[in-house]
Amino acid sequence: NFKKLKLLAEIKSNNVASIKSFERAGYARQNTSTPDGLQKYCCSWPNFDAVVCLSNAFDADLRLNGESRQRLDLAAQLFKVYDAKKFVTLGWAYHADTPISLARAMADYVKTQHHIAESDIYIDERPKDTVGEAIYLATDGLSRHAWKSISIVTGNWHLPRARHVFSYIFGDLCATTWFTIESSSCFHVAEALNRSRNLFDEMVGHIPAGDIDRLYEVIMQQHPLYKERSQ
Repeated sequence: NFKKLKLLAEIKSNNVASIKSFERAGYARQNTSTPDGLQKYCCSWPNFDAVVCLSNAFDADLRLNGESRQRLDLAAQLFKVYDAKKFVTLGWAYHADTPISLARAMADYVKTQHHIAESDIYIDERPKDTVGEAIYLATDGLSRHAWKSISIVTGNWHLPRARHVFSYIFGDLCATTWFTIESSSCFHVAEALNRSRNLFDEMVGHIPAGDIDRLYEVIMQQHPLYKERSQ
């Protein structure tokens, strides 16, 4: 039951510091004031510039698996309820039996199942894992569209690692709000054995969080899924 709330504030017209603070938070001045002279400000909350759906995998029939479809269903709901500007799909063409990328398949799914227009979808077919999803969004999507607040959808098994990676790469570049689906237990079992978070920390731990240029350079040079592409 997602809802977009209307937040109201009443501020003294000579309280410049408060006015600037509320305006930075997205409040807009209204053309009305209270009987005692307070200026009214209004904001719809939350505001997301984009809804990002992290990819998972294809199934044996080369269709998006159940995990991916559930993530997309939730992301599409968020996109519509919160009136986001872009729906973001990410993921490479990793399967030898199909040239279609995860990002493209995900975009096609929300177009047909949720009637989201192609022009509203941002597709990036380069990311091959969570690290790639974060670094390509940071270097391209955020800077190109000046996104300052995004929501990200993933599976609940994936949340701790994904949030850690995105937080480190983004730094203060963009605010993120996370939403998850209830995933199958098999994903939780596999994640418990996954060491990629430790490997990520070892690779970039010497770089300050949010230093996008240095993070991109090191990831492209050292990450096994991307270093061949950069050579």
